[in-house]
Amino acid sequence: MAGCAGNARRGLLPRRGHSGSERRPEDLRALSPAHPMPDRGLAPVTSDHEARRRALDPAASFLVQAPAGSGKTELLIQRFLALLARVDQPEAIVAITFTRKAAAEMRDRVLTALDRAARGEEGESASDRLTLSLAQPALAVAAARGWDIRTNPSRLRIQTIDSLCVSLVKRMPWLSRLGAVPEIVEDAGDLYREAARATIQMLGEEGAAADAIARLALHVDNDIRRLQMLLEQQLPRRDQYLRHIGVNPDPAAVRAQLEADLARLAAEATARLRAAFPKSAEARLAGLMAFARKTGPAPLTTFEQWRGAADLLLTTNGNWRKTVNVSQGFPPGARLQKSQFQEMMSDLQNRDDLLEELNEFRRLPPARFTDAQWQVLEALLTVLPMAAAQLKLVFATHGAVDFVEVGEAARLALGEADEPTDLALSAGDRIEHLLVDEVQDTSITQIELFERLIASWEPGGGRTLFLVGDPMQSIYKFRDAEVGLFLRIRQQGLAGHAVEPLRLTSNFRSRPEIVEWVNGVFSRLFPPREDVAAGAVCYSGSEAVREPAGGPRVRVHALAGADAATEAELVADLAEEQRDGHTAILLRARQHGTAIVAELRRRGIRYRAVDLDSLGERSAVRDLLALTRGLLHPGDRTAWLSILRAPWCGLTLAELLKASQGALISPLEAGDARFRDAIRGGLRSIRRVPLRQCVEETWRALGGPACLPDEAAHSDAARFFDLLDELDRGGEPESLRLLEERVAKLYAQPDPLAGDSLQIMTIHKAKGLEFDSVILPGLSLSAASDPKPLLRWAELPLDKGTGLVLAPVEASEDEAEDPIYAYLQHLDRRRQRHESVRLLYVAATRAREWLHLAGNVEVENGAVKPPRRDTFLHALWPAVEHEFTAAARERRAAQFALGFRPPRPLRRLPDGWRVPEPPEPLRWRPAEADEPVTYDWTGATLRHVGTVVHAALHRGAWTADWIRRALEGRGVPPAELEGAVATAQRALDNMLADERGRWILARREEEANEFDASLVEDGVVRRCVIDRTFVEDGIRWVIDYKTGSLEGGGVEQFLDNEVERYRGQMERYRRLFEEMEGRPVRLGLYFPLLRGWREW
Repeated sequence: MAGCAGNARRGLLPRRGHSGSERRPEDLRALSPAHPMPDRGLAPVTSDHEARRRALDPAASFLVQAPAGSGKTELLIQRFLALLARVDQPEAIVAITFTRKAAAEMRDRVLTALDRAARGEEGESASDRLTLSLAQPALAVAAARGWDIRTNPSRLRIQTIDSLCVSLVKRMPWLSRLGAVPEIVEDAGDLYREAARATIQMLGEEGAAADAIARLALHVDNDIRRLQMLLEQQLPRRDQYLRHIGVNPDPAAVRAQLEADLARLAAEATARLRAAFPKSAEARLAGLMAFARKTGPAPLTTFEQWRGAADLLLTTNGNWRKTVNVSQGFPPGARLQKSQFQEMMSDLQNRDDLLEELNEFRRLPPARFTDAQWQVLEALLTVLPMAAAQLKLVFATHGAVDFVEVGEAARLALGEADEPTDLALSAGDRIEHLLVDEVQDTSITQIELFERLIASWEPGGGRTLFLVGDPMQSIYKFRDAEVGLFLRIRQQGLAGHAVEPLRLTSNFRSRPEIVEWVNGVFSRLFPPREDVAAGAVCYSGSEAVREPAGGPRVRVHALAGADAATEAELVADLAEEQRDGHTAILLRARQHGTAIVAELRRRGIRYRAVDLDSLGERSAVRDLLALTRGLLHPGDRTAWLSILRAPWCGLTLAELLKASQGALISPLEAGDARFRDAIRGGLRSIRRVPLRQCVEETWRALGGPACLPDEAAHSDAARFFDLLDELDRGGEPESLRLLEERVAKLYAQPDPLAGDSLQIMTIHKAKGLEFDSVILPGLSLSAASDPKPLLRWAELPLDKGTGLVLAPVEASEDEAEDPIYAYLQHLDRRRQRHESVRLLYVAATRAREWLHLAGNVEVENGAVKPPRRDTFLHALWPAVEHEFTAAARERRAAQFALGFRPPRPLRRLPDGWRVPEPPEPLRWRPAEADEPVTYDWTGATLRHVGTVVHAALHRGAWTADWIRRALEGRGVPPAELEGAVATAQRALDNMLADERGRWILARREEEANEFDASLVEDGVVRRCVIDRTFVEDGIRWVIDYKTGSLEGGGVEQFLDNEVERYRGQMERYRRLFEEMEGRPVRLGLYFPLLRGWREW
């Protein structure tokens, strides 16, 4: 542990086996660094400017801490460009990002910088000018060595970790044990479920495996369904636990090593406590304990003695004990000893650090497993590797794998860091510079991959590391991200290669008022000392670069005694106020947005939400799920009550009560004849026809489509039917539980008409983004707790390497708490609290102009109840308590929970409604010939020039050589080739030099080149190929290029004539988009040879 002025003195060290996932028992020993590095404090570079200058030294390696808004991506691009000017081949530079979107953005920005430098642009800001100045020598080197990067951007190795792993496996399919790379699935839940089920089915066999499964089943009260679920949850993390337990461990050796680690943990904790405890008080404490226990005086040296001392000094709640009585061994007559105890406690009262140390010490588990604990853990040592093996068989059967499997295959292909394979040596030789973004979110296995990748690098060989991240933004613990790795690399480097720590401090994103608020609040919320085991990192402040706005930019919206609907109304009001610019509503958890989404939809406020708006919460999908359950299980009362209440029947509550009086609900006696006939048909066909067919036909007969309020609801229903198709197993789903789980994972498609002026997403989704205004609601809401895993583990830093602690899940809720499992759970909760503060920091630092914080507190007898500990509001309470207390005083009953809200009216189809007759089917007849793309020149050569210009604009990149090859390929005669190349180049250069041309080509929302679609007109299908389309300010632009030219005068008249000539074709494009989207459409013709433009 270390303070913020220094660094953590202990690293979190990976445990490695000797042959991939094969492990020997002795490998469980705590390992020391393979390449110990000298302790490196913070870099002497103190200014932001100097840190950025140092970071561009292409001969040195760096670890850059880049807080939110510090321009990290721009620095990465500048470093990449600087390195491009020094390598023989661009593939020698490898840049790793964590998402495909981030990789695409970085590649695009590098190419854009090269393009702008080629055009001679100078840049607007100082950083922009620096980027372009670095691009110039990179362009010169690229041209001299014939890289052709601008037309072949795939030579830039900017990729995700997953794509890196895939490329490694493809190069060594045999050594990786994966063969040809199968399909990689992002959601492998069904495969995990199948593997877990196959593992449990081994119960019926003979042998140690069946015995181990039986022991685990007994441990969970023979709840086989729970055991299967626990195995399913463990399989995505198999790369983590197999590192520790291996695939065929020796139980006796494992137990000995684990108990040795527990003993080391206890001994070091005892030594720390003795060092912190006042010596004078220790002597008095020893005497008092001897009196209480009726033993002779003895010094306090052992773990057990200090455990007893902690129990004497502290109450059950963890506070200093004020008095002692017979329960602690002090009878009524022991006045002297009681007085001595009180004197000692008065000396300790103000030692908050000692109080914390004692509480942590009390949580430490015993140094030995009980026989019952070990029997369960020993069973897990057998079952978990077996489940992983079953998963490999499932993968082989389905020809699919998850990313964990690909990562493990890549590590196998590279070998160990100290025993690299030929692939590792070859890959390491090819890579001269490795750049890694978001290092704070790496896992131990990912760091191992990097270590193996550069294992062949020799010190002083000119190869460099450039690692960028921000430990204050480490928020992916659920993906096994380990923030302690950042601290370790800062101290020890990576695979023996030292890195110079740099820290950026400038904030280019937010107004100074926001930056100052963030600095003031989070400097108190972040822990004062780094702690690897606890996942604790210190706060690093930022300095605003932008001009002040001239007033507070952080607003607290305090509610007291309000309900979710009231808070949703407040958020909707704020969203309507922030119409200018881009606004984001950021949520801690998806479920926190349910009421907000409903309120926005009620008001007709368009918004964009990705993987947030759950279809399971939509009425259309809820009704369809109820219909499916009712048809499959006619005895499901809850399902039939929902069916009878749905709009296709619409019984009132009184009618529902009457219908539910009997033991069974009879839908065939409810509703009208149409309803009864539809249900009767569905019950007849269920399990006789495909599940989708049965449910969809019944739904249509009930009038389901007529009950849907809008097109989005139709899309929701269609996705539910697609899911039924996917899960159909002979006319019914594999299980209703699986169907409900999959429905819960379905999310509504983003509104195509919403634009990006208002977005709703989780804070995790917002990482790396910025918005003009940020609304952070639900401060008083807590995130759902993670389910208890089948196996908990922790690697803890000890004086000599690391120690491993393992514990199986507790048997049941009513049994005594397993002290080892409880200790690991405590560590996880402590790490989660630290990550929660970092999550709040990420949310607050997305804002450029405005930050709105909204929350609600409970009021009891007119007083505000303190917020729950696991909420954002609890963390912010010192900064916002005044606002919430004032809200409690001023609240009006009509405003909040006591306010009258009229009940939603019952929706139902009108009496006598009948299914409408279907429309006449579309009759096919031969289409007229599509209008060809025509060019206003005479001769085949000039037509070919027009075609090549269109192709170049579609590609977005070209060179003179590419134009020449394209024209040659189209048969342009050699005598006319050079003139044709010059004409095509002139058209393209004109477009880049023309302000209107650059406006057309600029990156836009929902953009497309050569957009290909079809439109039905008068029963005829017509194909439309549109040169360029995009959305700007809510308007869909549709643009065609016309490469005609005009010699002499009359240009304006020529352009007007061309508009009339192509008006019919362009209006067809307008109708196409109006039918697809419904938003306003503008049409445009652009003439690159004339720099001409017409729009309407």
